[in-house]
Amino acid sequence: MLNVAFAEDANVTVADHGAENLAVLRRWALNLMRQEGSVGAINKNRKRAGWDDLYRDRLLQQLRPDPT
Repeated sequence: MLNVAFAEDANVTVADHGAENLAVLRRWALNLMRQEGSVGAINKNRKRAGWDDLYRDRLLQQLRPDPT
């Protein structure tokens, strides 16, 4: 799934632990998009997160702890 949505095989990061760190961030982003529940392909939602401020805010709201 990560290769389809984020073209992970094309990543050429080789410095230190950069590749591992980026893989963790990609998995984190993928899980946020799945939990958010929007209908559509992950690849489409990844692009949407870059273009749509409200959608990106909804994704990031999931990271805040529940105030209750």
